[in-house]
Amino acid sequence: MAHTVDNSVRNPAGRLRDDLALAERLVVNPQGEVERLLLLLDSIHEQFTVLEAEDVDLRPERGRWDGLLRKLESGPAKLVAAAGSGGMNALRQRHPPAEHFWWHLDEILARRRRRFFVRSASTIVALIVLLVGGYWLINTLFPPDPVAVFMVDTNAQLDRLIADQNWTDALAELDTAKATYPDEPELYIWEEAIAAKINDATRGAAAGEKAQTLMAENPVRYWIILADHRLRVDDVAGADASLAAALELDPGSAQGHFLLGEIAERRGDYAAAVDFFNQAYELALDTDNQLAAMARVRMANALQSIGQPDFASTPTP
Repeated sequence: MAHTVDNSVRNPAGRLRDDLALAERLVVNPQGEVERLLLLLDSIHEQFTVLEAEDVDLRPERGRWDGLLRKLESGPAKLVAAAGSGGMNALRQRHPPAEHFWWHLDEILARRRRRFFVRSASTIVALIVLLVGGYWLINTLFPPDPVAVFMVDTNAQLDRLIADQNWTDALAELDTAKATYPDEPELYIWEEAIAAKINDATRGAAAGEKAQTLMAENPVRYWIILADHRLRVDDVAGADASLAAALELDPGSAQGHFLLGEIAERRGDYAAAVDFFNQAYELALDTDNQLAAMARVRMANALQSIGQPDFASTPTP
């Protein structure tokens, strides 16, 4: 009589390979299967202990097992999120001693996120100290330009009026400012952005023509400032168009890529925002340290918004 012999009986590693294959599938899609996966990982660990003590050659299986453990360590968020009611703590209580690291992925994730937040906060604080200290030093050694001071005050006034969507008073503020400094191009760029926001095409075109005339030697800067001001009046599509013009003239503009990151954030595309802020950081690294630092901070914030954990290495269990 023919007998069917199970592969796991003939080959001591047969069951181990089957369990590894199942664990690899569950790691990819753990929803509703977290408890089963954790118990399976315990079983695989015990099988390795027994079979390796018997000098069974498990080099291929060991490679798969190590890869599976690295995947668990580097990306615990999916498994933690799928743990269900009570989370990983409830699973640990049901299956003591739950001593292996995969039973504590929630704690590992929490530690990484704390480190990530602490580093981000430290970066922001250091940046603030740097900016404040630099501002004080510059003001002490070099008295500020009166036009620059005037523009800072005007920008603050415009930001307040824009926040209230008080376009009439914002344009009146610009008319007053232009009477004081008629050759200040940013005033006309502001006027162009606000006029477009309220669909005053005639006024916007005139202001844009004047601004471009005043900035004829630096057209890239004109388009960058216009993109920034269009963002400040919440004209995202207009800002996008301005940046397209700027980057056509200068594809390596760090400020342009930084603003692309802001636009991606406005649209909720945080992965694209991370990419643009990273490009801005790399482009500005050797030319504009302040912009590079700002891009680094904004990239960290965008990563936080998409729930990206800190991939710092953890001790091997």
